[in-house]
Amino acid sequence: MKVHLIRTIDFTDSHFDNVYNLLSAYPGAIEFIQGSIVTLPSPNGEKVFPKPENFEKQEKFEVSDYNMVSFFKSDENVKRNYVKPVFPYKKSYYEWNIFFDVINNYRKSYNIDENDLVFLLTNEYNEKNWFAFIDDAFKNIFVHTDDWPWFFGMNTDIRFPISYEVASWILRSLLYRNQSEIIENIHPTSLGCVNDFCQNKKEIILKMRTADVCEECLKLIERRDLPPHYLNQLFNIIDGIRSNLMFRKRVGVVFKDSRIRIDLQAKKIYLIDFGNLAVRLNPKEISLFLLFLKYPEGIALNSLSDYHNELLNFYHQVSGRDSLIEMNNTIYLLANYLEGELNTTISRIKNKFKIELGESMAKNYFIQLLPSGVHGIPLGRELVVVENHNK
Repeated sequence: MKVHLIRTIDFTDSHFDNVYNLLSAYPGAIEFIQGSIVTLPSPNGEKVFPKPENFEKQEKFEVSDYNMVSFFKSDENVKRNYVKPVFPYKKSYYEWNIFFDVINNYRKSYNIDENDLVFLLTNEYNEKNWFAFIDDAFKNIFVHTDDWPWFFGMNTDIRFPISYEVASWILRSLLYRNQSEIIENIHPTSLGCVNDFCQNKKEIILKMRTADVCEECLKLIERRDLPPHYLNQLFNIIDGIRSNLMFRKRVGVVFKDSRIRIDLQAKKIYLIDFGNLAVRLNPKEISLFLLFLKYPEGIALNSLSDYHNELLNFYHQVSGRDSLIEMNNTIYLLANYLEGELNTTISRIKNKFKIELGESMAKNYFIQLLPSGVHGIPLGRELVVVENHNK
């Protein structure tokens, strides 16, 4: 089975990468494919949420009320960071069929096989204020990617709940035959089961932290004789998300560094035990990072020019540049303590880890002043694997 992930521009490239990386960290018969950006038409209208209780509610849905009429106009989406709503809160919204029409257009443009699933990841609000839903063809799904910090806290790693929604809707696409069956079988009262409706959207916390399937749903899975290789992969994803959510909760009590895998070709650092979270560094940053990893005892910043050739070798591997003169000039500026480029690069590496991991979890991964008085990376080197696909 192939599952294509596409997005609107308001769901950032970094978040999109990390959702894909997390889902792909659990190998199996389901192949996840990273698609491209799609553009939505103009919204259908505006919703007003007078109080938080309205904002936290999924509206009930009757399949017979579903309207397949749609229209298209040009529109431009913009990137935005999450800001807590202030009530009364007004937000533009889309009817579900608009999302599904955009997905169908993508399928046609890219000749997607009719048996493949396509997920649209978008920050845009939908008419019923649902986390996600599937179309009547049972092949197209939208997932709302915004507002997770409202439910899980402002430091939420949103790739976990979003990936959970993707995995749970793949499961429903296998388990049920049509939209009516979904509506008939979802649990109106939350049980901590993957099929809880969560009309009160805050109950999604219970569902994701238990990552369970109730006896009734397990019996239905057994009766429907779902492919075990799909089920195994999906349950691994769901269990992995639960483990990571609980790990984040316990991190202040029990701290454990993650193994890291450095992909020189992709210029990314994957934190394997944090759900394959990716930290993207540019060529200068990853070259400097690799140099400091090579020397666990640390390096005095004012002596970095002594390591020029090693730094140049790392930069040559990852930069993709051909001109030795240009590469030498870049590394000269980076290694020259008086130029200021070194401190700027160290600061950028630090900020990228802190953005992805948070202050407490990031502390052993970036270049910093060691107790010995020189700079280094505290992370144990037994946790580090470097991959170079060009070799």
